[in-house]
Amino acid sequence: MSVLHPHHTEPLAQPAATQPVPRTRSVAARVAICAAAVIVIELIVLLLAQNTRSAQMSFLWTYTTTSLAVALLIAALGGILLTLRRLARRRPH
Repeated sequence: MSVLHPHHTEPLAQPAATQPVPRTRSVAARVAICAAAVIVIELIVLLLAQNTRSAQMSFLWTYTTTSLAVALLIAALGGILLTLRRLARRRPH
């Protein structure tokens, strides 16, 4: 079945079929990084919203009082940094 314009006797050109974009590792990595970033941001927002109490922190000779959410974020970042350092040492050069 052809589509005819009222003033033309020739059929109008049909739109070309779009071909899917090939999936590559870099595209998959970008999608995974974006998904992970969204999940981390949501977790941080939930962490900040639910842990509003204050906590006392002491490290070496310093003492401070801060919100529990900030204390948990500092502890999580410290754990991540230590883990990355350990993994970097194990990796052969």
